Amino acid sequence: MRTFFPSIAILLLASSVARCDGTIPVSEVLESLGPTNPELVRVLKEGFDLEPDATATVIGRAVNEQLGGARIGPYTVHGRLRGTPAGAELTLTLDTEIKFLDRQQHPTQNVSNASSVKEKLTHIDIRVRGSGE
Repeated sequence: MRTFFPSIAILLLASSVARCDGTIPVSEVLESLGPTNPELVRVLKEGFDLEPDATATVIGRAVNEQLGGARIGPYTVHGRLRGTPAGAELTLTLDTEIKFLDRQQHPTQNVSNASSVKEKLTHIDIRVRGSGE
């Protein structure tokens, strides 16, 4: 019982450091995801005026030292339909399929053993900002 509570405290601390939100420039997100789904990225670039930064999940150093600090999807960005400056403010969520790869570039389910991560843009969820976010 003595080691139970300190173990729980360490687990909670590690999990809070392991996953948190961070920002990333939208231009960087679109550049990296562009080759994975060019049509969706084209729609985003041509159809929306997007704020410069997106929010993403950050891989914590406690989870993976090598990938610690990397941003992965889903990415959330605010914007408006292009050409409608007084239009509704939108929240766009760019959902991705995430694959963690080991040193031999084989998929792995164990994030702590991954040496790289690959993402594919799968779909975009668009909501009017402030409506049940």
